[in-house]
Amino acid sequence: MIRINLLPVRAEKKRESIRFQLTVAGLITFFVVALNGVVYFTFRSEASNLKYELDQGEEELRSLKQKIGELSKIKEQKKIVEEKLRIIEELEVARKGPVSLLYRISEAIPEKAWLSSLKEQGNLIVLQGSASSDATVAEFM
Repeated sequence: MIRINLLPVRAEKKRESIRFQLTVAGLITFFVVALNGVVYFTFRSEASNLKYELDQGEEELRSLKQKIGELSKIKEQKKIVEEKLRIIEELEVARKGPVSLLYRISEAIPEKAWLSSLKEQGNLIVLQGSASSDATVAEFM
């Protein structure tokens, strides 16, 4: 009778099964490590981009703060200039007031009357002077 030893075949199949399982486990481990590496470098790149954008934003913020400071100085200067212009306009109006008042008074005074003083107290004008006759004073009044 012929005897066939099947034990080495079973052992060989068992070894081949273990080798296949180790190969699959190795490939799975390799792919997991590779996937982790890709995810890590992707997140690191994204973090780097976000940090760059943040730095750019801070630089722009500093620039805008500087411009705002300059703008506020310009606004203050504008306010000062507007105040000066307002004062000049008031002085122009005040300058014309006495001139027109004196012109009207000089036109109203008769020839033989003289003013010695003129005082303005609010809306009241006080005149002191002399005339050659009472008729001249009456004419002036």
